[in-house]
Amino acid sequence: MVGSVLITLLLLWIAQLLTTRNLVTLSYPGSIFRWVGLTVLLNIAAQIGDLIESAIKRGAGVKDSGTLLPGHGGVLDRIDALLLAAPVLWYAQLVQQAF
Repeated sequence: MVGSVLITLLLLWIAQLLTTRNLVTLSYPGSIFRWVGLTVLLNIAAQIGDLIESAIKRGAGVKDSGTLLPGHGGVLDRIDALLLAAPVLWYAQLVQQAF
């Protein structure tokens, strides 16, 4: 969680430096609190997605969810965080657009 927040703050700082030089390639409109809040929300969702996928595998009694990536737990282990974080990001954007 701390790492995600630090990276977010670093990206916001870099974006501010670029904006002062009239380079809007990397810009984050809105307050810093909104971006840090979104970071925390997505980080929690990603961790819960990982835990849910692990619980599914434990319930099924398997160590790997596939054989395509041996030693990595399968493809599902590579995207388990996205399975919950992506919909959370989608709804966060919908809520932000509504206000």
